[in-house]
Amino acid sequence: MSKLALLATLLVVGATAANAQTTYNQTAPLTCKGSGYYPITSGTQFDCRGVTYQGGIETFMPEFEIFTPAWTISSLHSSQVFTEFTTPKNGNDGTFAYTWSGTDTAGNPHNGTCAGTWNEIKDWRGWYHAVVKTSSLTVSQ
Repeated sequence: MSKLALLATLLVVGATAANAQTTYNQTAPLTCKGSGYYPITSGTQFDCRGVTYQGGIETFMPEFEIFTPAWTISSLHSSQVFTEFTTPKNGNDGTFAYTWSGTDTAGNPHNGTCAGTWNEIKDWRGWYHAVVKTSSLTVSQ
């Protein structure tokens, strides 16, 4: 193989590795903290601490944080933008989707997306809680 072909191959492999993307599925539904006395109308009302995914990954929202076995991004170094949000209606779950980005504690940038389904419950005090039923988290690193 010529040196030029070898260099081109290494560049392609290196670019692929630099843009690695992995999707993780939520391991169990999560009932979030209460958002208030009125039905939830926006993803920014979710107060979800500890949505767990395969591989030991955990996220918080809406002040986005992500914890992985290899790195962590705090809410001070991240952003989250909801790109889709529908409310539960007629017995059907609502949907949500957002993009996220941030810098981990070692200074490395990460980003990704998340999409899923949710419903809400009203507790005995009259507070509404989001229940994140299913979601898939994509992590690009």
